Amino acid sequence: MLEFLFIVFSTIVTCHAEFLDADDTRWVRVLTKWIPCLHLAIMIQNEKHKAKCIPGAPTTIQVGLFFSAIGDVFLVYGMYENYFIAGVCFFGIAQMFYTMSFGWEICNYVSMMMMVSANYILQRTVIAEIQDEKIHTMVVGYSVLLTFMGWRAVDAAAVPDASGMERIYSLLGGIVFVISDLLIAVNQFVRPVPNHKFYILSTYFFAQFCLAQWSICKAQRMPKIKSN
Repeated sequence: MLEFLFIVFSTIVTCHAEFLDADDTRWVRVLTKWIPCLHLAIMIQNEKHKAKCIPGAPTTIQVGLFFSAIGDVFLVYGMYENYFIAGVCFFGIAQMFYTMSFGWEICNYVSMMMMVSANYILQRTVIAEIQDEKIHTMVVGYSVLLTFMGWRAVDAAAVPDASGMERIYSLLGGIVFVISDLLIAVNQFVRPVPNHKFYILSTYFFAQFCLAQWSICKAQRMPKIKSN
């Protein structure tokens, strides 16, 4: 049921942004854009209760979803600088929690170099186009956090005990999140992307869904809480 509600609300938010966006209707997204993250957090909580697992990665993902939801609300008015900065800051905090959730069980420096190289290309081709020094510094900082999260997501897929679905969700969650934010950067600072709101929001919600599903798979194999 929660998965169905997630699909419904994420579709409503995406379609409203793409087809019905206007200054006098943007308040609708303020009231609804954070709801899909709430559904995902509740899905994780239900699995944690069912699996009786100790606190860990699933809880950290929930905290990341909380900060993402706040960032979502600010970015509804992302065309205004102060709201854009606030939204990116909250998403930066979310990326730190997502990074912590993936852990350090595997540290592959080949994947790290791949992500760092991708970030370097991003810096040279997209972020270099930002003229405002304050925005430029903030976006550079966020890109580092996003790169770090992507690296840990890729490495989490290589954990020996991980299930097949856990590996898939980890890879998709990290990589698609990077793609979604890349679309935002290109559209905001380089050139307009046709139907950008549809592509940005659909990839964003899909990435969040994958991260939540990864944490649910993780909860199923985590140590259980010992009962007296």
